[in-house]
Amino acid sequence: EGNPTKFGPETGKFFRFPRPQDFPFSGDFITLDTKGNVWSPHHEGAFKLDPLTGKYTNYSVRPGKANYDLAVDAEDKVWVSKPGGNDMEIVDSHSGKIDQLALNSMSGQDFEITAKDRGLSASLGLTPNTATPLEKGPRRSVADRENDVIWVCEFFADRLAKIDARSKKVTEYPLPDRFSQPYSATVNTKDHTVWITMLNSDRIAKFDPSTEKFTEYVLPTRGTEIRNIQVDSSTNPPTIWLPYDRTNKIARIQFRTASGTP
Repeated sequence: EGNPTKFGPETGKFFRFPRPQDFPFSGDFITLDTKGNVWSPHHEGAFKLDPLTGKYTNYSVRPGKANYDLAVDAEDKVWVSKPGGNDMEIVDSHSGKIDQLALNSMSGQDFEITAKDRGLSASLGLTPNTATPLEKGPRRSVADRENDVIWVCEFFADRLAKIDARSKKVTEYPLPDRFSQPYSATVNTKDHTVWITMLNSDRIAKFDPSTEKFTEYVLPTRGTEIRNIQVDSSTNPPTIWLPYDRTNKIARIQFRTASGTP
């Protein structure tokens, strides 16, 4: 139905918020801003729901490549990723203005891009799951609100992108292995490390912004196709939770503490 639904753990009941009929259908993703409003992307932009009043506000631009998921920064600007291309939409929830941030196409610095590749890229239609060698395919971003940073998985480019939420400067970090397909990112709020799933490699990776280094962890199950990741930062070291989409498992990763640590 494309309608946000609230579950009350005290009552055990669900409460739906039917969106207005003239609003575009929303996707699978929701997130909360700093005021507790619910945001969801759609093919023309995004909408906001105030769960206290049930009021919807729509933020639309002309239809374009499919919007996918979104993250909200400390100033309640909403960053919508568009994996069928190389750009992000930025919704200013205060002014209603929507800007676009282009992520440059692949240049061939890391691998050979031929003239034929460029010709195909100019003529082929893109989707969230198919791309030419030039595309980035940003998806499943996460906001580190304390550091004013948006982290974005560049699915087709095998890179993790860091976007300064204020200056919009983009810095990209190539993953250790090609064709690993970074899919989903989350942040450990205690140390600001970024944890990502890699759809094609049965691994997860931790990125330390202070050293700009990746650490990969090989999983014991093959064919996991992990699309989500959560960090429980209440434990030390943190506990990582993963749903294995293709093998019907949920994994909990607990790290050994250093010798002598209680």
